[in-house]
Amino acid sequence: MENGYIEHIRGIDESLMDIFSRNILDKISKQDASWETMVPDKTDAFIKENELFGY
Repeated sequence: MENGYIEHIRGIDESLMDIFSRNILDKISKQDASWETMVPDKTDAFIKENELFGY
């Protein structure tokens, strides 16, 4: 960082930093509907329509 080769990432939504795919997959397998708020609407719909990950 001191020499300018590495910079902080700007403009990110830090509230998304705690979302991990393994947690989403776990919630889907346990039929915990809270996973739906952790992915974009189109992803939510695609998983449901195609019955992916045991949905």
